[in-house]
Amino acid sequence: MLFEMQAQLQAYIDTNLTDLVDSSVSDLTSISAGWESDVYSFVLEHGVLEHGRSASRKTLNQILRIYPGDDAYEKSAREFEGMRKLYQAGYPVPEVMSLERDESPFKKPFVIMERIEGQTMGALMANSEQASREDYIRSLSGLMSRLHSMDWQAHTDLTMDYGDPYSLIDQMLKMYQDYLEHFPVSGFQELLDWLDTRRDLVPCNRPSVVHMDLHSENILVQPDGKSIVIDWTQVGVSDPRMDLAWTMNLMSTQDDSQWRDFILAAYEEEMGDAVEEIEYFEVLAAVKRLASVFVSIEYGPAVLGMRPDAVEAMKGNAPALTTVHELLVARTGLPMPGIAEKLAAMH
Repeated sequence: MLFEMQAQLQAYIDTNLTDLVDSSVSDLTSISAGWESDVYSFVLEHGVLEHGRSASRKTLNQILRIYPGDDAYEKSAREFEGMRKLYQAGYPVPEVMSLERDESPFKKPFVIMERIEGQTMGALMANSEQASREDYIRSLSGLMSRLHSMDWQAHTDLTMDYGDPYSLIDQMLKMYQDYLEHFPVSGFQELLDWLDTRRDLVPCNRPSVVHMDLHSENILVQPDGKSIVIDWTQVGVSDPRMDLAWTMNLMSTQDDSQWRDFILAAYEEEMGDAVEEIEYFEVLAAVKRLASVFVSIEYGPAVLGMRPDAVEAMKGNAPALTTVHELLVARTGLPMPGIAEKLAAMH
């Protein structure tokens, strides 16, 4: 299979990336089958033109990221364009080379990008002493604050009215409502009602570029200590508190409960200001996380752009999701027995 894929990739590059002279693809290797994509590494060699002729050769270590699922067409373009703009602005992301959606030899959209040599921050944290783990969390918070401080206007959706401080929260609430009407899952309407009644508390006075899945496994630390952020399928412009709340939710339920307060404090120190009404966005993030799991289980992971085996991984994550439910109960005071029953069935 890999031999055939390598030949297909070579033919694609020869036909479409014509600025790469005398290209040669080798060492195609599967390195990850994540929830949202299949990831391969390969070596790309090509000639460098000097005086109109191919002279010296250049060797590039590259990544081939193939997108499955119903929204692969939009997701691949969103990640490619988002990373391209971030790289040009100097934010630490891999350099993207090519996006293909319509003529893919793999029958699925794909992106070719730079391969980053290094380890995930999560792997490094798992083998570190507490003081070093805290340093890594500070670094994560610094990457987020840097992202949120960037010029966001290059990433804007032209259909949005960013002058209205409630446009972003209204968009999120409508998206959640429409989503759960399209894929009905019991137990969430009371949470949406709780969020809607408190909507006036959370105007957004400054939108930000957001990652929406920034955690320690999506940060690669290079041998020189420089950190690179990967996995930008949800990049966009939104309320920065939603990005922060999602990271706090993931890191505190998947790794260590103490990271919730630590991340918030480190982020506030980086930004030089307190974050208001973060608890509202913690509820919003928890609703998103649980709803996506239950929709995937009931309707299939493809509707969320995930691989078929993602459901089993989600079911194996039941203890962390139970902690997310406990957070929802604590923040809202709502018992939510329907959600508790769904989680109990996953154990």
